[in-house]
This record gives sequence, C-alpha cells and structure tokens, in this order.
Amino acid sequence: MATDSYQGFIISWMTDFVVPPLDTDGDRMPDSVEIGANRHAFDASDLSVEFNALGDTEGWVGTNIAGQAVSGGVLTGTSSSADAILINSDYNFDASRVATLRVHMRSFAPTGVQLFFATDTQPGFSGARVATVGHSGGGTYQTLTFNMQGVPGWNGTITDLRLDPVSGSGIAFDIDWIRATAP
Repeated sequence: MATDSYQGFIISWMTDFVVPPLDTDGDRMPDSVEIGANRHAFDASDLSVEFNALGDTEGWVGTNIAGQAVSGGVLTGTSSSADAILINSDYNFDASRVATLRVHMRSFAPTGVQLFFATDTQPGFSGARVATVGHSGGGTYQTLTFNMQGVPGWNGTITDLRLDPVSGSGIAFDIDWIRATAP
C-alpha cells in the first residue's frame, strides 16, 4: 500500500539488454535517421539502399558471389555459379506502399536480373513471386525498374527480398543503389 505522494521503483535484469532502433515502416532505416534526413519514418515508399559505407552490405547477404564487397558507394561481385543471389531478410514493410523497386547497376555481360520476395503469409522464395528485367551488359550503369504491383502475391507485409543480379557464371556486376517508389 502506498502512503506517500512520491513513489518509485527500480527495474533491473541480469543480461545485457539492448533496445533495437525503432523502424516504424520496416524499411531497415531507423526512424531517427529517416527524420534527420527529412524522410518519411512511417512510409516504406522511400526505402533506399545506397551502399555508401565501406564494407556495409546493408543486410544483403550473398551466395554464389565471389569477391563480394562494398566500397566506393557500390556493392560489387562476380557470380561464381549460374545462380548468384543477394538476400535481405530484415524487411517488414507494407507492400501497398511500394509500387516499384529500382536497381541502379551495371553488368559486364548481357543478363537477366530477378527480384524475388517473401511475405508474412508466404514465406520463402518462389518462382511464382518474382519480377524479371534485362540488363544489356557492356559495363554501363542502367536503372532497372521492377513493377512490383503487377507481380502476383505482392501484398501484405514484405519480409524478405532476393535479388539475383546476374544469370550466368563469371559475370561481374556493381550495384550502386536500390530504391522504392510510391504507388
């Protein structure tokens, strides 16, 4: 029973507890950073991956990619099999807020580029949930646009993205950025 007008309590625990940064819109950018950059902390339509910090893949993990690195503002690598894969499983955004995903990249050979996704109700990647565009190669940068609203299953909460930047073994590529656009 409390008998005084001032009451206090102490909460303690025995482990190293860390509160993760708040990311309200699920685009992997903490709200505090978005607000500081005059971006919308509550809307994933401004999702952006820039690869500007040396060595920081921004959550994108490669498979079948030799020499994967981030430097000079690009993620670079060379496919070591016919199925080079980059996966980011740190997303949690509303699909209805993202109409397209654009990838500014270069490839040193003509290739198909695929973007797969998983949702909270459709986990894992599937050939039924993929958008594909072509890159003409030649080592020139192109902005590839994936119209996600036209892909079956692009609804609910997007939890994972998978980018297959090249289709074929031994193809070098650089990815400058990945950005979303609003509907």
